Order: sequence, then C-alpha cells, then structure tokens
Amino acid sequence: MQRQAQKMGELSTLRAGSSPKETSRDQGPGSLNINTQAPGTSNEKLVYSVQELCDVLGSSLSTAYEALRRGTIYSIRVSKRRYLIPRATIAAMLTPPEGSHGKQ
Repeated sequence: MQRQAQKMGELSTLRAGSSPKETSRDQGPGSLNINTQAPGTSNEKLVYSVQELCDVLGSSLSTAYEALRRGTIYSIRVSKRRYLIPRATIAAMLTPPEGSHGKQ
C-alpha cells in the first residue's frame, strides 16, 4: 500500500512537471546534448530517461529495456544506447482506464 502511494506521488510529480533530476546530459565530445525541459518553463520535463522510468514503475533496467525494444512502451530512440520516454506515456501507464475501479 505504501509503495502504491509512493508511485501515485511520483505520478503527481510527473503531472506537475517537477523533477529533482538533471534535465540535460553531456555524454562527452561529439555527443548529442538533449534538453528534456519544455521551452519557456523551468521545471516541466517532457521526456524521462530509462532510469527515471524504472524509478517510477519500480522495475529493473533490464525489464524496462526489454519493453522498450519490443515496443511495449513508446519511446524515442536518440542513439544506439539512449531512449527517452515522454511524460504522457508514463502518465498513461499509471492512470487506470476510465470506468475501471481498480483493486483497493
């Protein structure tokens, strides 16, 4: 129950658009530097890394990468090793379908 509440809190964070994580990464010389924040905002992230996806879903990296490779989770592949997952995709995964009451 506590874990579910934590995930819902993380979903609220995703919806609110705030994240304590760094929003752009420098992978070294010649790498693609991607800013994952919405233009004109300071805290709203549009895309998340695979590690951030795992933190929200409580899954392992290998499970997440397998789902990304199979296409089970929509992602944007920016290089051979790097996937970005849109915030809307994660929110949709954690939001129950309309009309379902879910298990309590």
